[in-house]
Amino acid sequence: MKKTTLSSIAALLTFSVIATAQADNMPTREQMWKMLQAQQQKIEALESKLNQAEHKVEKVATAVESNSKRSSSGLHWSDKITLSGIVEVEAVNNRSYANVDTNDIVLATAQLGVDAKLNDWVNANITLKYEEGANGDAGTALGVDSASITIGNADKTPFYLTAGSITVPFGGYSTLMSGDPMTQTLGETAESAVQVGFNTGRINGSVYAFNGTSSESGASDVIDQFGASLGLTHESEKFNFELGMGWINALEDSDNLQTTIPSDIAAMVDHIAGAEIHSTLKLGGFTVNGEYVTALNSFDSTEMTFNGSSAKPSAWNLELGYTFNLAEMETTVAAGYQKSSEALSLGLPEKRIRGGISMGIYENTTLSFEYARDKDYATSDSAGVNSAAETAATGATAHSSSMKLGVEF
Repeated sequence: MKKTTLSSIAALLTFSVIATAQADNMPTREQMWKMLQAQQQKIEALESKLNQAEHKVEKVATAVESNSKRSSSGLHWSDKITLSGIVEVEAVNNRSYANVDTNDIVLATAQLGVDAKLNDWVNANITLKYEEGANGDAGTALGVDSASITIGNADKTPFYLTAGSITVPFGGYSTLMSGDPMTQTLGETAESAVQVGFNTGRINGSVYAFNGTSSESGASDVIDQFGASLGLTHESEKFNFELGMGWINALEDSDNLQTTIPSDIAAMVDHIAGAEIHSTLKLGGFTVNGEYVTALNSFDSTEMTFNGSSAKPSAWNLELGYTFNLAEMETTVAAGYQKSSEALSLGLPEKRIRGGISMGIYENTTLSFEYARDKDYATSDSAGVNSAAETAATGATAHSSSMKLGVEF
């Protein structure tokens, strides 16, 4: 290609010389020789420029090939990493059962997540989280909230395996509010576990096992906590629907119960099995959340009691919300009702009514307001843990309100 181009240039220049000679007087032999030498120099200069251009093209092609190989070998790690985070600042005001007012401004949540897609089959996740407690509450120190490895490829198979520090799939805990529902306080369980599951897009399920904090008769070095979950989802233009259920053989290993009965949880008489069912329905702008979590058998009387008998705690939550545009801001108004049973020892109210509104004031930025009214168990009710004397409820009401500014990225 290069020789053909140079030959064409030479012919063109020669033709130009001949045409010039014919137009004017015929040059002498010496003049003709000088003209040919000048043309040859021009041809050599053009050839040199073409060589340089070819060399640059080869260098670019080599660099592209090298980058491609480096990326496929995993050296370009930034292409495989996804960062996400949540920052929430909250102003809270509370009035306790004893009619004492407190208020505070706190960094409610600071969370950073790192997701790594190492290849088509392996993903890793690490989440760091910090929560500042309001009005003197301890909150949660900065630390690893979850860290796991997942092996699976949804394009090849519906099955997957997840291992690491995870929140086991017991409960859905969907809410339209900024605060956690009572079902989550009762049942949420974060542990180092192994989970094997499947997801076909419409049906999903899993089984999992872990060695929790609780144990029967002090046998702590045994993996004897396990559970299972099953779910159904449906998505269409008319409505979206999700239904899930779960079972766990050690409800006492939930995050809240571990701190409530710490003295006896390491030597349970028996594990306390738990069950849950949850659902979410979205129809147009309306959303309905419903959930129920319960212990399937009673705690021993030395572990947790209610009105002098072994306690069998449970809780349920029902919410209704509507989403619409208000001044070009996506806005959701919601109301909910919750109730617990035999859960006085866990610090849960017997009834809770709450309502809230959240607005997307900017992209990925939400401003929300929430109000909750708690009703304590009646003064005729009492409860205790760890064989301690039972404490009577107050029968009073408590109120809380909050304003939260949150950003997700």
